Amino acid sequence: MEAAATTDATPSQQTSNEPPATTAAEASSPSAAGGGAPKLGPCYQIADAPVGAVYEGELGGRGNMAAGRGKLAFASGDVYEGDFKAGRMDGYGKMTYIDGDTYEGEWKCDEHHGKGKYTFPPPSCASYDGELVEGNANGYGVKVWEDGSKYTGEWKHNMYHGTGTKLDPDGVVRVA
Repeated sequence: MEAAATTDATPSQQTSNEPPATTAAEASSPSAAGGGAPKLGPCYQIADAPVGAVYEGELGGRGNMAAGRGKLAFASGDVYEGDFKAGRMDGYGKMTYIDGDTYEGEWKCDEHHGKGKYTFPPPSCASYDGELVEGNANGYGVKVWEDGSKYTGEWKHNMYHGTGTKLDPDGVVRVA
């Protein structure tokens, strides 16, 4: 089942004075044109989505939330394409941020979590490819900086931790 929805407010922001978010199927249905069929209740496809976010994709579960494959375009210009579970980015997906950064990999509850690659746009062209926990480099990973230096090894809370090797831009091994 595919639908498109504009998320005008999160459940906590929804008030009785605001119209509920609607799916494209609802807007084009006979009831939307006054066909007499009962209107559907509020539809919160994305958990805690900011105002102006637009979701296109599969829906399911209680409350008809985003579940399965979909695309979420934020009002800021950031775009996520990938797996959703219970209205959250969860599974495998790619986020393209408005500033050009990209993250492609595993997600859990709207966080970079698992194996993934974060890439910064030119002129930097830096990247981190490895394990992440709740959005932080944690576990084994490889970081490459814009000058060509590189660290390969263990990370904890975005810092070198444990064993690893750091190469300077000329390929000379430095103690990490």
